[in-house]
Order: sequence, then structure tokens, then C-alpha cells
Amino acid sequence: MKPKRKSVFIGYQDGMRGLLGASGVSVSTGVGDAPEAEAASLSAVGLHMDANDEHDWFLHIPRDLNWTQEIGFRVKYSSASATAADDRRWIILYDVIDEDSAIAIGTTALSTAIADETDNGTADAWQYSPRGILDGNIITKAQVTNGSILALNLELDLDDASEEMNMYGIVMDYMPKPGLGGPSGFNTEYDNEDI
Repeated sequence: MKPKRKSVFIGYQDGMRGLLGASGVSVSTGVGDAPEAEAASLSAVGLHMDANDEHDWFLHIPRDLNWTQEIGFRVKYSSASATAADDRRWIILYDVIDEDSAIAIGTTALSTAIADETDNGTADAWQYSPRGILDGNIITKAQVTNGSILALNLELDLDDASEEMNMYGIVMDYMPKPGLGGPSGFNTEYDNEDI
């Protein structure tokens, strides 16, 4: 059976997160210090981001990632804006940090940037950005198998809306390698790291 793409939600607090607590409120360590905020008293808490605010993640590259296939990224957010003409631009930068290399924030553009978009016109609705793409064969087999770190930097580069914007995380989609399963189905004869 052919494997299907896998989607993983990575919340703004997940991974080796770029958050610091200040006066009881966590804020992003990225440019702009975006604070945690509740969207319109609806119990959904994210990072309140303004234009040029940034947030960083340091993630272990998934062990089952098929490095020959593209990886997709979308931003999950909400906006208090009800104006469908409000423009929006998200930028994701990445870098792969190998073991024994210095910690660094992602600085390299995706192969295909996230396209600009306009608001959906419904205040405080769940929204997803268009999909950005990191081409296959950029991350290597050695980086997957050696536990390298994927450093991601997200910036809200443009936001016409004056209303509150909350970012909840990103969705990363990728093609898993065939042959890797749970421990009960693990078989070294068929678990080929070269696939």
C-alpha cells in the first residue's frame, strides 16, 4: 500500500519553543515579543502577533520523514477582522542544525514561499495560510537519521487589519518513508533507511 502524506500540527508552544515568561505572561523570544492572548474571550489562546512580529521553533526532524519528497507548511491563525480585503503575508524561514553545531534561528527561504492572502471576512474564524513548500532532497538522509534540528522562524510580515491577530501554530505535512511503523510491526529486514 502506498503511504499517504502525514500532517502534524505544531503549536506555538511545541518543540524547543521560543517563549519566555514575563509577569506571568509568556511572550515570543522572536522579534516583537508577541504575547499570549485569548481570541475574543473564546478560550482559544495563541500569540497575539502584529506586523513584523516573529516566533521560532526548534524541532527534531521526524524520523519517518522521506527526505526525497517535499515538505509543506501552513500557518493556523485567527483574526478579529471582518474585512475580507485585509491583506496578509506570512514568511517561514528554515535551517537544519546538525549535532555539535551552534544553535541558530532559521534564515533560509522556503523553496516556495507562502503566498499573500486576504482575510476570510469572518471575525475570529479559524484560518489557514496558503501552503509554503520546502523541496525534496534539501534535508538529507544523514540529517533525518542523526536527529538534526529543524529551526523555523515565522514572521507576520504584513497585516493590514488593525484588529487582533492570534497565531496558534503551523501545520507541517510530509511523506513518510515506507517500512517504518510502530514497535510491534518493526522488522529490520524491511526497514530500509535508504527508502
